[in-house]
Amino acid sequence: MEIKQLKYFSEIVKYGSFNKASQAIFVSQPYLTNVVKDLEAELDVRLVERSRKGISLTSDGEKLLCHANKILNNIEQLKSSFSSLDNDKIEISVSVTGFCSALESFISICKDNLAHENFTFSLREGKIGEVIEDVRNNTSQIGIIYKDIYLAEGFSAYLEGKNLKFYPLTDCCPCVILNKRHPLYFEGRREIDIEQLRGFGFISCDWNDKKFPGSLIVNKEAVLLEKWSKQVHMCKRDDALRMLEKTDFFSIGLDVEKSYENLNLARLTVKDCNNSLTLGYILKNEEEISPATENFIRLLTKELA
Repeated sequence: MEIKQLKYFSEIVKYGSFNKASQAIFVSQPYLTNVVKDLEAELDVRLVERSRKGISLTSDGEKLLCHANKILNNIEQLKSSFSSLDNDKIEISVSVTGFCSALESFISICKDNLAHENFTFSLREGKIGEVIEDVRNNTSQIGIIYKDIYLAEGFSAYLEGKNLKFYPLTDCCPCVILNKRHPLYFEGRREIDIEQLRGFGFISCDWNDKKFPGSLIVNKEAVLLEKWSKQVHMCKRDDALRMLEKTDFFSIGLDVEKSYENLNLARLTVKDCNNSLTLGYILKNEEEISPATENFIRLLTKELA
């Protein structure tokens, strides 16, 4: 029996269901279910009764909860008695794809903790595969990525094989990004036919996934932007945005991305676009995250609302 098992058991009871506990503490529901099963097998008792409304404790479950809370309280008291500057250190490490700007939430976290004596915050940017590997190998605690609905099943299995879980934040769609002085833009315009842009340069970036935004699904047919005759390839997000500000080229972004609002750029919905995406974050299945990282997730959720 491990301390972590007791902590998770206590959280499950606190929230009254495996699903609610999973969402609150950012640990997958199957993992929490296995924690209870392992405890029941080790103690050779039944700890909880399951129903559609959630869970209820058996008499043995009540007994374990009482002991677990005492043990967890004692551990917290022990930690407090040996507290030091290093123990109070706040750490947040985030990896994002080029699409999924989490900068505003990251800035808020940094500002909120400015008075703290000891902290290390890091924000990395890369392709989806790089973000996944960052979380898998503990370079980052959390990764912000998007998931294409057409690849959802295979993508979930891929993450599961790496002991990772995807938590959705919001649904989103691809959109055209262009300068507000662009010939095809006018005040109040919200939508554009992708074929109208064929005569303009398409900016693609190396930090993008090869399948998107290099191609879109419009009227259920693939539009291969990466095959269009006028191409500009760039490596850095900031350089691409600057290029968009200075030229009549265009690129593809996500409609929930708000960083464009601080630039002289417009977001236009792609007419009859069938791409459906979900923006979310990935975490390791069994690892706990810090309170600061939990706060970052709350801020990001609010930012995307």
